[in-house]
Amino acid sequence: MNLKNFEKLEDRLNKLVATLDKLNSKNKQISQGQAEVFGKVSEYQKDRQNLAQELEKLKMAKNRAENQYKNQKGQIKRRIESLLSKLEVLEK
Repeated sequence: MNLKNFEKLEDRLNKLVATLDKLNSKNKQISQGQAEVFGKVSEYQKDRQNLAQELEKLKMAKNRAENQYKNQKGQIKRRIESLLSKLEVLEK
């Protein structure tokens, strides 16, 4: 192997090393990007789960409020009916 061939080979190897360094750098960037995306997906899933739980709590609170309203409405109706019947008795 003469000096010229060796220099050509050395130049090719240096270019190959530079290309590999660029690829490694790109791979590192991609890996970091993937980690960020996975982190955001995990955060999104947690937020979604928290919102679903909050929605269930709100639905339960709404149902309790509706039931309480119905009960109070029924009590008021019975009281009014009782008062009306007392008035009828007094009128007689």
